[in-house]
Amino acid sequence: MTRPWNPKPTLFLERTKQILQDKGYSKECYTLEDLANVIDETQKNVIHKVWLYKWLGLPILVLMPIISAFLSVIIAQKSPSEPFAMLVWLVPYMSFGLTVLTILNAIFKPGERFKQVCSLGIQVASFKDEVLSALASLSPVDDASLLKLVDANRKRFEVYQEQLIGLFLPEVGRS
Repeated sequence: MTRPWNPKPTLFLERTKQILQDKGYSKECYTLEDLANVIDETQKNVIHKVWLYKWLGLPILVLMPIISAFLSVIIAQKSPSEPFAMLVWLVPYMSFGLTVLTILNAIFKPGERFKQVCSLGIQVASFKDEVLSALASLSPVDDASLLKLVDANRKRFEVYQEQLIGLFLPEVGRS
């Protein structure tokens, strides 16, 4: 069973090898393999973060206004005979829960991070397409041109890796 945070490999490495074979290049290019593995691993981490921020952030963002509304209704009751008056004993627990959810929301900012990680996923997928396109249009295909292409793309890809690293850390103390 494939879990959403552990998808099947995209076979990016196999696609790069196929393009090279179609162009008559039969040598092993370890730097290209390393780049392909890094890209696939980064995409796997992005997918994991999308799942995490979607399913853990959603309850935080939904429960905060619901708990606030219940607290307002319960506290606003004027007499014990009103429908929600018997729920007054829940006020301390709901207040504590709301406080915890507010702190978690302030630290992790799941809504913002979900947007950022989705954007990063789109950028990584676009980067993969660009690398495949550049590889397909590479002429002549020799060791030097291939290494030059890999080196240039590795440097470009570091930006996406740094963005992903930023999504692993909580927002405390950062502006």
